[in-house]
Amino acid sequence: MNDALYCLRFLLMILLLVEMMNQSSGTCPNFGVHFIARQLHKASGGQGSILDLTVPDGNIRVKEFGKLEDFVDHRVFSDGENIIDPRFSPNPIPVNQYLDELRQLNPSLVVKDVTP
Repeated sequence: MNDALYCLRFLLMILLLVEMMNQSSGTCPNFGVHFIARQLHKASGGQGSILDLTVPDGNIRVKEFGKLEDFVDHRVFSDGENIIDPRFSPNPIPVNQYLDELRQLNPSLVVKDVTP
């Protein structure tokens, strides 16, 4: 595994741990997917992209921590080869595999690059 991916995975695990602690104590409710995607992009030195995932006719269905949840939108970080979405999986997932899984739940899925 290359150093950059190792560092991203390490940061991802820290963010996931902090989020789980915050959820269990009811604090920091705004620590969500937008924050995680921005922090991963920042940790990558500005490499990769932040993707905004939406469904034009309603909420997007996403698996988070093993349960299906509905959201207005969903943001993830991509290093170009993988999607890093700690609520979906603790491991990076190939972009096509991740998007295929989401399209099964959301046939009208719209993917937009919102990288600053």
